[in-house]
Amino acid sequence: MEQIKRILNRIIDDLRKCGIAIIVIILYLFICSVIFGTVCPMVILTGFPCPGCGLTRAVVSILCGDFAAGFKYNPAAFFWIIYIVSFLCNRYIKVQKAMEFVKANAKIKTPAKKKTTTRKKKAAPKAEEAVAENATEATATNNETEN
Repeated sequence: MEQIKRILNRIIDDLRKCGIAIIVIILYLFICSVIFGTVCPMVILTGFPCPGCGLTRAVVSILCGDFAAGFKYNPAAFFWIIYIVSFLCNRYIKVQKAMEFVKANAKIKTPAKKKTTTRKKKAAPKAEEAVAENATEATATNNETEN
């Protein structure tokens, strides 16, 4: 019972996250069906049916047991049903089992990582001396040119 509650809570969370997208899709479907008489953008733009046309009728026919009609409407419907069922199982059922496994094994401590410190490299003394010598030479040259 607790697992069913977790699955339902996850579904509700997903619906909340996609709320705006769901509203936009519903508005699109309503407006296109009223104005154009169809919701398929391919049919609206070109007048020809797309590869997805008939998919809803095919899935409904297959789920009702009329496999021949489902294949007639859209042969790819069988593959889409298998894909959607496997996606839903992976998204809502297997994830819960994996999370329970992680929680059960969370008490196992892993060895601590060794701290690595980075040391700042000091500039080579010769380089600092060379810069200082160049600065004094430049100052001396400027003084000579002014006189």
